[in-house]
Amino acid sequence: MMLAYKQEEYIGYALRCLAPSIDHVVVMYSERPWIASNPKAREQFGGPDRTREILDSFRADHPNVEIIEGTWDSAPQVRQAALERLRQIGCEICLITDADEVYPTGMVKRVVDEVCRRASPGAVYYARYMTCYRRFDYVVESDHRMAIAVHIDERTVFERLPRRPTGQRLDLPDDIYYWHMGYVLSDERMWEKIHTISHAHEVLPDWYEAKWLRWSPDATDLFRKHPASRWRRAVRIDPRSLPEVLQDHPYFPSGPRQAPHDAGDDD
Repeated sequence: MMLAYKQEEYIGYALRCLAPSIDHVVVMYSERPWIASNPKAREQFGGPDRTREILDSFRADHPNVEIIEGTWDSAPQVRQAALERLRQIGCEICLITDADEVYPTGMVKRVVDEVCRRASPGAVYYARYMTCYRRFDYVVESDHRMAIAVHIDERTVFERLPRRPTGQRLDLPDDIYYWHMGYVLSDERMWEKIHTISHAHEVLPDWYEAKWLRWSPDATDLFRKHPASRWRRAVRIDPRSLPEVLQDHPYFPSGPRQAPHDAGDDD
């Protein structure tokens, strides 16, 4: 399952990683933001972007991609709707993804193979993720893990937490991971993101000004909510270590781009 509200920057790249390795991709698309954490979000945001255009173009060549359009109030609500659709079509394994997450070549198949090998209905699988911050050539230092798959059974449900279904937690090996690109955005898009995500009410009051607008490579404690120390700092990497699919992205440092704020500048 993939959630898609205002994701024109990365959704095409995320789908290029998923679609060849997944039997059925359910994309939950909305033109309106959630309101559970910010009741005024639909008054403040929701202008058009290219997400739907990208989805329609991609689906034309990938019949295993299904787009479900609707309006939902929270992330658990939309994920539960996606889960119900997956149950209808008989899926046993669900990859839990967002439209700004990109997998290295072959990694999606590794996740599916590992879940099948363990054969633990009801289990929720966690993996490492790498978050680029402000630029493609900086990545956050963090050992945090995220739920990326669930082996569906009759008890599986998304209730309270945005991404975490009920079920026993099982950690995948360290060499299974994905790249999170949702923190390489324009200033305008980041402002909207922190006011429309499920954790909008938890964003630290001065995070946008202090940690986003005034970020430098020396900045520490970058996470948008408490404890900010979960993201210690961002360290420079060779952007060629990113998944190959991203190396034709407009933000990639070595190519032409209309980059986010200072995304291609030298230190």
